[in-house]
Amino acid sequence: MIEVRRRFAATPERVFDAWTQPEVLTEWWSAGPSHRPGLAEVDLRVGGRYRLSMIDDDGVETVVGGEYVEVRRPDRLAFTSLVEIDFETDGDATLVTLRHSGLVTAESIARHERGWNGCFDSLERRLG
Repeated sequence: MIEVRRRFAATPERVFDAWTQPEVLTEWWSAGPSHRPGLAEVDLRVGGRYRLSMIDDDGVETVVGGEYVEVRRPDRLAFTSLVEIDFETDGDATLVTLRHSGLVTAESIARHERGWNGCFDSLERRLG
């Protein structure tokens, strides 16, 4: 399992919305400087589906998607495969803890850990 924690200088509502509003996701959803956000389709409800993509410098688009299994704004968001994200008030900021389970190979774990950290970097730039 991967666990990534990061403190963002924004309210839990603002950080939660950055993860769930398509118009905001398309401003930051990327795994690093060699990627840019692509599409963002969100049906934000338990049982609702999401589809997100990022495009690398060579124009290759990586698409991920799944289903929301828990939606509690602004405290918690969980979606398949299983990704769980907790948003906690930390003074005038928000501490985000992401847990991604169900990854079976060391290569997949390492790749996803790099990707999630890159996404957190992108979100940090977006939230300022």
